Amino acid sequence: MTLYRNQLTLLLTLLLAVVISGVAVTWSQYTTRTTFQQLQALQAEQEEADTLWKKLTIERSTWATPDRVERIAREQLRMTVPAADKVVILHVE
Repeated sequence: MTLYRNQLTLLLTLLLAVVISGVAVTWSQYTTRTTFQQLQALQAEQEEADTLWKKLTIERSTWATPDRVERIAREQLRMTVPAADKVVILHVE
């Protein structure tokens, strides 16, 4: 009877270990998949942000071209290049 009881205890212990191991593997896979999905979403968001950054950098450089600044100064602010006799050069020592 004692041998039978020891074997049953061992069998139940091993069965419990297998069940716990299976649950742990399932949880680990779920966590890995969830984390991987989050990683993919963040990578897609980063790619969109990089694309937007490149577009904005190009737009900024377009807005600040010397020709555009000069045209706006002339047309909207009515600025002109002063005559040579109106230019004063200051020497700072």
